[in-house]
Amino acid sequence: MPSLKRRLLWGLLLALVVNWASWFTWFAYEQGRTQTGVWDQKLHEVANVAMRSLPLSLTQAQGPIGFEPADGSNELFETQINFQIWTRDGSRQLARSPGAPATPLSDRFENGYADVTVDGQPWRMYAATDVDNQIQIQVGIALADRRAEFRAWLWQGLKASALLFLLLTLTLRFVVNRTLARLDGLRAALLSRDPFDLAPLPHDGMPAELQPLIVSVNRLLTRLGTAMNRERRFIADAAHELRTPLAALTTHAELARAASENTSRQVALDRLLAVARRATRLSEQLLDQARLDAIEQRPATPVDLAALVSMGVRDYESAARNKRQHIMLDTQACTVNGDIDAIGILVSNLMDNAVRYTPEGGRIEVHCAPLPGGGAVLSVADDGPGVPQAEWPRIFDRFYRASGNNRTRGSGIGLSLVAQIARLHGGKVECAAGLGGHGLCVTVVMA
Repeated sequence: MPSLKRRLLWGLLLALVVNWASWFTWFAYEQGRTQTGVWDQKLHEVANVAMRSLPLSLTQAQGPIGFEPADGSNELFETQINFQIWTRDGSRQLARSPGAPATPLSDRFENGYADVTVDGQPWRMYAATDVDNQIQIQVGIALADRRAEFRAWLWQGLKASALLFLLLTLTLRFVVNRTLARLDGLRAALLSRDPFDLAPLPHDGMPAELQPLIVSVNRLLTRLGTAMNRERRFIADAAHELRTPLAALTTHAELARAASENTSRQVALDRLLAVARRATRLSEQLLDQARLDAIEQRPATPVDLAALVSMGVRDYESAARNKRQHIMLDTQACTVNGDIDAIGILVSNLMDNAVRYTPEGGRIEVHCAPLPGGGAVLSVADDGPGVPQAEWPRIFDRFYRASGNNRTRGSGIGLSLVAQIARLHGGKVECAAGLGGHGLCVTVVMA
């Protein structure tokens, strides 16, 4: 796994090396150009100083004068500027430095700068003549000496740069480690955490660049905590709600087995079947509740609400026919943005609630229409026993059962699912009196 520290450090060092190499190359090039002018100036200065220092009797010397150190050593300097002194006509050499050749640097004896070749080696020279036009001084240096000195300068520069680069590397490493120390502490804290510890990560003192990441992680931890709480609550609720129908199933099964008469056995079996159906419906609603957590993460899509409502009503026609109930369906074309599975659960629970609590021979009316400002409205009304108005705000709470209806016992989940799905779709749920002032009317408004 790549290390952020290592990548950051190597990235900084690479950028430093590239920039330093570019600068050093440019500086060396400029120095090479500058040194040409500097050496020409030196040649000019040496010639002028030597000209002003010549004794008048030099022209009377019988042979060339060699300049040697007083101690007799022949020490050579790293960079040598050599000179020759000739008579103006070039017939006689009057003096020369130890490293100067015996022949003229330039046999043309012209004043000024010139590039010449001495013993097969290139030289740069400068020639100057005295005011009496009697002698000429030729000053020169081998280009090999100039290049050697320039290479020595480059080598010294590279050594100094290497030392500086080492110091910068250590400094950058210290700065990177110090800057990311808080991140290391955060990593250690996460590794030492309990797997179920979803407390938010601390963000005080963290670099500004890491704040958005920490905020995002904390939001994710919050969502995970919410999901885990929902799962725990769902398991607890499911265990609590399934305990009663399972106990009833056991009781009626034992009664049916112990019955000696066919009539008693049939009654026990009918009750057993009713409890089994109730347990099946309760299981379906609990599963629908669990599915809503996944539905929340799905993107919204256009849903033909009128068609979905028509399908939902048809699914309950058989149950309504068995109770001789009359269902009136009034739908108008309308579309909402949402999840088709969630809206299907909403319609199914509204119809189940109406069919379950409407007595035999009762009426159920289902209306679906678009809203002028967009969205749609869905209402399901019946003429059953209804719910006291004081309890309307509470019937959408999970596992709440309205009082006064002992004949039909629900799970208390259906209308809570309706309210939850409506909220997920930016809508709301309202209660009102049902048909003819009796029963209950549930209206869902969706954006």
